[in-house]
Amino acid sequence: MLYYTVLLPWVVYFFLERIFFGKNNRYLFLPVLFLFFSLSFLSIQHYEFAEIFLFLYFVFLHFYFLRNLSFQVKFLLSFWYFSLFIFYIYAEGKVDIGFFIPITLITLAIRPYKRLLDAVFWIGIIVLNIAVSFFYLQYLPLSASLFSFFMLNLIVRRFLIKTEKDKLNYKKLIERALQTEVQNKLSQAESHLEITTKKLKAIFKISNYTVSTTDINLMAERILDGLLNIGYTGVVVYIDSKNILKKGGYFPNFKQFKEDIKFGKWQEYKKSYINDDERFLILPLQVGKEKLGFLAVYKKDGLPSKEVEYLSTYTNSVAIAVANITHFEELIKLQELTYKVFENLDIGIAVVDENLNMEMVNEAFKQMSSFKENERNIIEILPEITHLHKDLIKVKETLKPFETELASLNQKGRTFRIKILPLVVEELETPKIIILVEDITEKEQLENQIIETEKLAVIGKMAAGLSHDIKTPLAVIESAVFRIKKRVGENEEVLQFLEKIKQQTKRAEKIINRLLNYAKPSYWQIEYTNLKEILEEALEIALHSKDSKLKIENIDIKTNIEADLFVEGDKTALQQVFINLIINAFEAIEGKGIVEISLDKDGDYAKVIIKDSGVGISQENLKKIFDPFYTTKERGTGLGLAVVKRILEDHMGAIEVMSKKGEGTTFIIKLPLSKEKP
Repeated sequence: MLYYTVLLPWVVYFFLERIFFGKNNRYLFLPVLFLFFSLSFLSIQHYEFAEIFLFLYFVFLHFYFLRNLSFQVKFLLSFWYFSLFIFYIYAEGKVDIGFFIPITLITLAIRPYKRLLDAVFWIGIIVLNIAVSFFYLQYLPLSASLFSFFMLNLIVRRFLIKTEKDKLNYKKLIERALQTEVQNKLSQAESHLEITTKKLKAIFKISNYTVSTTDINLMAERILDGLLNIGYTGVVVYIDSKNILKKGGYFPNFKQFKEDIKFGKWQEYKKSYINDDERFLILPLQVGKEKLGFLAVYKKDGLPSKEVEYLSTYTNSVAIAVANITHFEELIKLQELTYKVFENLDIGIAVVDENLNMEMVNEAFKQMSSFKENERNIIEILPEITHLHKDLIKVKETLKPFETELASLNQKGRTFRIKILPLVVEELETPKIIILVEDITEKEQLENQIIETEKLAVIGKMAAGLSHDIKTPLAVIESAVFRIKKRVGENEEVLQFLEKIKQQTKRAEKIINRLLNYAKPSYWQIEYTNLKEILEEALEIALHSKDSKLKIENIDIKTNIEADLFVEGDKTALQQVFINLIINAFEAIEGKGIVEISLDKDGDYAKVIIKDSGVGISQENLKKIFDPFYTTKERGTGLGLAVVKRILEDHMGAIEVMSKKGEGTTFIIKLPLSKEKP
């Protein structure tokens, strides 16, 4: 039984090790257990073999226990047990093998230890146990107990080490699992990010492609192409400003869009899905509160929320582009309108910089000035405004406008109003100057006509009153003169006085009649007439006038009226015009002189020039000669030239006078030529 006591710890150890640490070799437990009971049985039946069996079993256990040692250690261990076995055989049973059992513990001393303290402790315990067991055989169970304690300690240590390893392995497993999960999540995120990036790149690409044109119709086509190319089944786009409705691909709700556009319901569209399965999406093209149209997409596989975000971004860029193009087109139209107005204004406009160099000029300004493409300075182009140089500089410095009038620029006989205005714009570093040149000749003529009309109205009222108040006394005077002539007989002195009274009465009556004729409305008999014939007849009548008979003897008359020029007008009235002007020319000459009469064509006008070498007219009086009742003659009424001017204006003609004191006078008459020959 002593042997069994020694053997039992080894069996327990082997059992525990197989249970906790030898999961792959648990099947050995049953054979070992069977072997243990077999040895026990044999030892009881054949006591002489028990020691041998026990010895062999110890050999097996030690070899198993120290299986991880090197080959040299295993060889020494084998040699040790073999020597003990030989010694036991040759001793022929005289030596109790029980003495060798403690010695076998020495093999535990060669087991590797991780700490020096463990090695010293266990080796010391083993040697002490061997010594005690060897000298005191009754303490042999002590070796077995110590061996059991050693093996239990070893099992606990191995269990703790394995537990730590398991923890470490579990931790590594958890870390690997977490790392795998993180990698999976990261991979999913990268995949999602890659898809998102591709989508965004595609959206960005088609966005750039879409908005790279200024043609809204072409933009709508690009919207369809771009969205269809990145996988959408159907696309509808509507742009209200151009009434553009386009469809690409398959879109089931297209008819509904047409109805909504027709009745204006599209204005109520908001960003939303059209149906519950989230395959149809509508996005308004909107900038601020202004709705420009809408974009609708259809995808048979459905539209994820992320795609809705991408499409919203794309739609916003399209809406901004449409708004910019619309605004740009409006600006272009406004610019074109402004330019057309600028070019077609009858007011000359020039914009000059701070150095008075022209930057912009319209057609009217070119016609009014001596404009040349190689000349840029306003003073060079309009030398007539040289005296306004200081005013131009003053306008630039003070930013206050300036206005003046010039009698002529490069066109004689015309009046121009010049305005100089500052042009201050925030975008300009320095202010510009605007020069406005307006031809006010016709305006002044119209104003003069209004004044003349008012004068005529006054004269008409006055003439009507004079005709009644003066003609009656004149008739009484004339009747009295006739009666007195009958009574005085042959008294020459009285008859001479009566004749003077009669002449002055006739003169007063003539003045009244002329005044009435001047004031009353004109009723002309318009006909095609040859101006050459009218002029020749007028000259003939003027030559035989009693007012000019005494003058023409010392006057050299030169004529150049060979051209046949036809006009539409009243022959008698036109004849009266030329008679008055020719007689005035005769009367202006004191002593000897020359009168020149010519007829020529001037564009669409017939031009008559009547020139004399008489005393001339002062500049002060020159402005008044066409005013009614203005005259420098002792016996003049002041109505002759007023009547002439009125007749010519009624015939759409004009009269111009040039004269200097002591150098003679020139009258230029222009009448529009007839477009058809009689």
